[in-house]
Amino acid sequence: MDVLGGRLERQVADPRGVVNAGKSAAEGPGARPQLHAPPARGGWAAAAAVEQPDAASRLGVGGYRWVCAQGSCEVRHVVVQVPAVVPEPGADPLVRWAAGHTLPLARRWLVMDIESTGLSRRTSLPVVVGVLYAEAPDRLHIEQAWLRSPDEEPALLAWWLSTLGRFEELVTYNGRNFDLRLLRSRLKVHGMPSAAMDALGERTGKPGAPHLDLLLWLRAQRSHGLPRLRLTDVEEGLLGLVREGDPGGAAVATLLQASLAAERCPPNEVFLHNQLDLIAVHRACSHLALPARS
Repeated sequence: MDVLGGRLERQVADPRGVVNAGKSAAEGPGARPQLHAPPARGGWAAAAAVEQPDAASRLGVGGYRWVCAQGSCEVRHVVVQVPAVVPEPGADPLVRWAAGHTLPLARRWLVMDIESTGLSRRTSLPVVVGVLYAEAPDRLHIEQAWLRSPDEEPALLAWWLSTLGRFEELVTYNGRNFDLRLLRSRLKVHGMPSAAMDALGERTGKPGAPHLDLLLWLRAQRSHGLPRLRLTDVEEGLLGLVREGDPGGAAVATLLQASLAAERCPPNEVFLHNQLDLIAVHRACSHLALPARS
């Protein structure tokens, strides 16, 4: 099997509609039933058929184990059914974050964001690698590969390369200077090829390039009127979104250090932080009507 090869393992639907992937699918408080099977893409198997959501259901959470020549890691899979109007208070935060948003990214676009143990490219580990893609105008898929221990990192990196290869264009926020540099550094540590990432090129601040770094694009603009360009500034200034109860990047790094030391699943607030980042970048690109590559 080559470095990008992999398969799904232990993915079954139980009578409650939960897609189980080892411990991760049901681990931690707030785990919810899987309501949609992941689409069959790039050679990985679709989930077993599960029950369809009722009118009140907007979110499905499940997962799978990715197995490849480098080992294995677990991947959470979330499907957000986007409502046309903002739901009532108390609705799932992901649904509220995406609500009222009907202009999707092109289906060939992949949004990526990582959560790591720190900001150093030499010593930090990417513990959660999250991606988002649009299956339909009102349906978003989020997949998050995560590490229980550092031994699983080669498998997580292989999952990332395989996922990247399924799409034509990558979208990040500060990805050129952090996310991609950290991932390239970790690939080098493990002696794994990075040709798929090298092909993204350096034209990262322009729509239509293989990699669009939204932060670089915004820095080149004068029309947005934002004095600062943190992602939370974009959320509040352009999208009218305000995070509630989010731990923030520094706290996320501390939580990930603790979860790795204990060899356990990261807490749910880490996954939620990453999911909100992904949806915010997705919404910002669509809000700004950035074109995909022709």
